[in-house]
Amino acid sequence: MQPVAEIREFMQSLFRHVGMLNKDSAECDDLSVIQSQIIYELGKHDGFSLMDLSNCLLIESSSLSRHVQSLVERALVSRYPDPKDRRYVVLSLTPAGVKTRESVSRVIDERVEQVWNAIPLDERENVLRCVHVLSKAITETFS
Repeated sequence: MQPVAEIREFMQSLFRHVGMLNKDSAECDDLSVIQSQIIYELGKHDGFSLMDLSNCLLIESSSLSRHVQSLVERALVSRYPDPKDRRYVVLSLTPAGVKTRESVSRVIDERVEQVWNAIPLDERENVLRCVHVLSKAITETFS
């Protein structure tokens, strides 16, 4: 198999499995996958604008806005005017959103730990290095 085809097959499989991981974590709190990702990122970046979140998740802001609104309606996310520029809206997790993020993160962490533990000890450092190289290449290619 040619290297490009092999990488494509590997990445397709990896993305399917990551998609299942995201689906599992979202289902624990009755969220869609994108809602789960929004909550996760807002927990890392409190005070994100919709545009910041859109850039982070690589999702069009119009589509993202609908998902954020559904989280606002569920009282998991709050929107408020940016104190520096009132034309912009800032997003943050509510206390209920923080609890939901903890729940989602716990599921993801457990699954990632299972994967990590399935990697032979003598291969872990190499796997971690390769994942970093792949991630950097993807980011540089699509940014």
